[in-house]
Amino acid sequence: QHSAFQTMTELKAGIPMSPIRNRQHSNPDNHSHGNHHPGSTRKICGCIPQQIHGDFGCICMPCVKYWMNPIVTGVAIIIIWSFVIWCAVDTENASVKLQVAQDFVVRYFGWFYIASLIIFGGFALYLTCSKYGDIKLGPENEPPKYSLMTWFSMLFSAGIGSGLYFFGVAEPIWHFDAMQEGESRWYHLTTNQQAMEAMNISWFHWGFTASATYCAAALPLAYHHHVKNEPLRESICFMALIGEKYAEGLIGCIIDLTSVISTMFGIATSLGIGVKSINAGLYYTIGIEQNLKNNLIIIWVVT
Repeated sequence: QHSAFQTMTELKAGIPMSPIRNRQHSNPDNHSHGNHHPGSTRKICGCIPQQIHGDFGCICMPCVKYWMNPIVTGVAIIIIWSFVIWCAVDTENASVKLQVAQDFVVRYFGWFYIASLIIFGGFALYLTCSKYGDIKLGPENEPPKYSLMTWFSMLFSAGIGSGLYFFGVAEPIWHFDAMQEGESRWYHLTTNQQAMEAMNISWFHWGFTASATYCAAALPLAYHHHVKNEPLRESICFMALIGEKYAEGLIGCIIDLTSVISTMFGIATSLGIGVKSINAGLYYTIGIEQNLKNNLIIIWVVT
């Protein structure tokens, strides 16, 4: 039994486990008493397995082992595709509803957005200047896979590069133009002061605090995966706060589901902004029209 269990553990190389869990797996006493990895036997609501795994492949492609949470995957697919179909079928009504929702969030939760960015920025600055900034996100005896410049370039390009390329110029101008109206809180300022405030707002959106927001979500995930050898799930990061029982249960599924949906919509937003920017640039340089057809072509080329 122990040999077979070790073989199964080796096959789980696609989802590395922490040293603690590896010790649990390698202990035949734990196995003989039925103490398996939580993902292999734990069930949500007592009936739905938390994890399923198998092999996926065909004649022209080598077999790939996969592990997935059926609840998170299934519900995420339903929610995302329902939203996509709704926007595609009822375009005008969806646009109005989303605009109303955005106005509501900005009006009543704008303070929360600003406070969150300030907290994230302070947290990132603290990590950078404290002893925790020296923690290596990877095995101790292995050199970094990428140089600092390559690593920074990838993060910048994948994070805010495409949006900043366009809105780095457009957003300050947009803020400055809005300040010329009497309802603006900066209306009474001089022209030079308005320009400075427009740049300050843009820096707040695209500067250090924007990168700190990525760090707040990515650093715990990177630490647990690359240092503690845990699976790449956001719920793992909450295990120390809510305990393994809840992190591996329904609450953990909700955390992972929220992470998947937020990531998907975030990527879609960044892609949409980048595509519109590319289409606008092509229109002003070689005259390609800005329409849905050309946007879809650009999406296919980019992705």
